[in-house]
Amino acid sequence: MKQIAYDISTLALTGAGTSTYLRELLAALDRGHNDISPVLLDYKPFFSRSNRLLRVFDTLNRELVWQQRVLPRLAKNAGCAILHSPAMLCPLQCDMPIVYTVPDIYIVRSPGAFPLWQRNIMNRLFHRCVERADIIIAISQFTKNEILELYPHISEEKVIVTWLGVHERFKPVSAELKEMVRRKYALNRPFVLAVSTIEPRKNLITLIRAFARIKDRTEHDLVLAGPYGWGSKELYSLITNLGLDDRVRFTGYVDIEDLPAVYNLADIFVYPSLYEGFGLPPLEAMACGCPVITSDVASLPEVVGDAAEKLDPFDVEALACSMEKFLQDAGLRQEFTAKGLRRASCFTWEKCANDTVAVYNTLA
Repeated sequence: MKQIAYDISTLALTGAGTSTYLRELLAALDRGHNDISPVLLDYKPFFSRSNRLLRVFDTLNRELVWQQRVLPRLAKNAGCAILHSPAMLCPLQCDMPIVYTVPDIYIVRSPGAFPLWQRNIMNRLFHRCVERADIIIAISQFTKNEILELYPHISEEKVIVTWLGVHERFKPVSAELKEMVRRKYALNRPFVLAVSTIEPRKNLITLIRAFARIKDRTEHDLVLAGPYGWGSKELYSLITNLGLDDRVRFTGYVDIEDLPAVYNLADIFVYPSLYEGFGLPPLEAMACGCPVITSDVASLPEVVGDAAEKLDPFDVEALACSMEKFLQDAGLRQEFTAKGLRRASCFTWEKCANDTVAVYNTLA
């Protein structure tokens, strides 16, 4: 039995992204790999995270002190054979092989979208983490290509693609469950759905502008489901200026148990993101039988294949026309529902776990 150490310090910080990957990977390993004995190493906050400034100090302490000095020692003392780090950084000095999962390199590609202190950390340390890791897991071929393009001295064999999975909860659900969730979130009108953190790279500005062009020709509302991020003032002002205050709904964070029903209730799902290392929401929507319109950039074409309508994320008119076309054509929606269900079935956490164990075996 192999003892594998896991840095789980991100689990308590967010309900998406790295936390989803780590949570679902560990669950799949527990279901299907008795030869793996996970050792979960967690960080205890040193500062209060309720205060923004103290939260920054706490993040610095976690990434520069705990991950670099304490984490390797804990893994060694536990007798682990491998340290798997799915956090922003991995330890630079460690007495055992390191598997480093890199979801994307957006902070390197678009540093202006991040705070100065975070940019400085990544500029100084990320390339060293890429060099130190024994194997890098990229969650898409797109992310692998990005890494190799920016760091051409890294061996291609060192970067292994391991796609994410779609949880089995995302599926067509009963009419009773849909009605319960409809009432809970007051989704009383037919709607177009977008699920994401409210932040600039999700490109919701383009979605709002496109929806404004068709609002008078459809009875649908636009529902934006997801936690509030940053840089949203322009978005709210635009909604008001375009006269959409009564047509755009913000649900905030949706409970994970309710999210499949929200996908089921939507007539179409739109995801015009500018950059994704993988992009789970389009697959989740497909698995629930909801037709998808998404961007033709980054990893999204790789993930959705031919099962979604793919568009230039900056083309407002094309997005407006596509949404109107799908909303008016039930046959087209049924066609993409069938394609989406087939495509989503190709992505499972069991396969992700199997591919990850294969990575461990190459180091063992």
